[in-house]
Amino acid sequence: MVRKTVEAHGGRIWAESDGEGKGSRFVVELPTA
Repeated sequence: MVRKTVEAHGGRIWAESDGEGKGSRFVVELPTA
């Protein structure tokens, strides 16, 4: 649901991790208006 909404607005979403047990980052990029 979030991915479709972000992409519908011309943005991107992805996840990053530094490795097991180090947590995760979820990044959302949206273009400026």
